[in-house]
Amino acid sequence: MPSTDFDVSGLYDEHSLKAHVPPPLTELCVRVIAAHFSSRPTLRGIPTRHINRVTELLPTDLPLEVTGPLIDDEGYWKRCATERWDNCQITDHGSSWKRTYFERNLADFLETFDPLKVDTEELTRTLAVSKDYIFSLRIKQFLSHLDMEMLFQNVPTLCNLDMTFGVKSIGMEYERSLFGMKMNDVTSLARALRVTETLTILSLPCNLLDDNTMRQLATGLQTNSTITSLDLSHNKIADRGVKAIAKLLDER
Repeated sequence: MPSTDFDVSGLYDEHSLKAHVPPPLTELCVRVIAAHFSSRPTLRGIPTRHINRVTELLPTDLPLEVTGPLIDDEGYWKRCATERWDNCQITDHGSSWKRTYFERNLADFLETFDPLKVDTEELTRTLAVSKDYIFSLRIKQFLSHLDMEMLFQNVPTLCNLDMTFGVKSIGMEYERSLFGMKMNDVTSLARALRVTETLTILSLPCNLLDDNTMRQLATGLQTNSTITSLDLSHNKIADRGVKAIAKLLDER
């Protein structure tokens, strides 16, 4: 009778056998946690050695209300930032990818915020989500004439503010009224400067500031004790505006 023993050693190579080996149970658990993170957002009870693997698998479009308080992994925030923006200079944001994402996200929101088109509740929500991670804001166009005191109160850690009122790339729809800080903007900012406890750098370039608006701004700067750097470049300040600022340069 012919032999019934079969040599199967040649039917499967090493790679084929590995392909059929299921992943470890820990990996399966990690995948399930990541897949359901939006509905069950928690890292509690997960061993530290597995947390980075969970964040590696998380999608970058999860709500900031979920990811902000829970995730500090820089790799996750780097993915979020680089998928959204082409050029991310983390040195402008304390060399932190998490700060980079939150500061650029808030700046983008404020640059397009129009209270006539967007519910102010959305502004309140965005500020509430961002407030713990915002130290520097650079706003290249500001349209809303927002209450600056409200902004400072909702971003209590703000140290550096660079802001220009106007519209970028406006083309043939140019209107003079869309550019520069109005007196009510300056008055609002002056009130905010009296109460801020963190702002050290204030930059207001290209805001069409003149002598009258500068004198109003000086009333806020007069009682401010935190600002150490002030940029008023490319404005329309003449003698009286300069004198108003010069009076602030005392021993304090």
